[in-house]
Amino acid sequence: MSRRLRGWLKLLLGLALAPAAAAMLVAAAKALTMLLQRPADTRYFLLGCAAYPVAHYATTGLGIDAPRRFLYVFAHELTHAIAAMASGYRIKSFVVGKDGGHVDMSDSNVFVALAPYVLPFYGLLVVVAYRVWLWKDPNAGILANEVFLLCLGAALAFHWVFTWTALWSVQQPDLALAGGTLFSLVLICLGNGAVVLVALKCLFPKLVSLDGAFRFVFDASMSVWTAPLRFR
Repeated sequence: MSRRLRGWLKLLLGLALAPAAAAMLVAAAKALTMLLQRPADTRYFLLGCAAYPVAHYATTGLGIDAPRRFLYVFAHELTHAIAAMASGYRIKSFVVGKDGGHVDMSDSNVFVALAPYVLPFYGLLVVVAYRVWLWKDPNAGILANEVFLLCLGAALAFHWVFTWTALWSVQQPDLALAGGTLFSLVLICLGNGAVVLVALKCLFPKLVSLDGAFRFVFDASMSVWTAPLRFR
């Protein structure tokens, strides 16, 4: 199959999946709002989610932009590298600097190209740190849980803020490598929505219904896809 034909097929696939991507983001947003029903259980997570964006934009231009951008670039490139190794590819070089980074790999694919835009590296790091804390101190109890939820909310918000900024402000070569802007953005939306839903289900299982969320995505997608038939 030629490269041009693959490009057209991915464009058509992106168009076909666009309604599902939009519905997935709506489902994730609805799941987040459900947390407001139990503030006693969810307040630390919601505080972390809200606090980071406020702190980020309130401190822009105050001298910490470069360090936190370095943290993002490091996580971005490391996620590329981990995804590449998981795909069986070899890492030839790994470079991260104040102006950006680059990973030279033996090969790439859609997963490798888009992984940093979907997987919240520091969120996963917070989960690991929490498990280590409980392993070291099984009696940490409520304090550990509250700190974990606060940090996880902030880490996820960090991922969302920088992913949005990276996609909005800079033309990302990763999107072209994955198969085009539309195709890539659709997958990024699907992936981020799914990550939020699964994370919230794990954290607050009684407040989030994955069955209901994915049924909403399916029904919304089918409604869009079958719309032309209703006007015949």
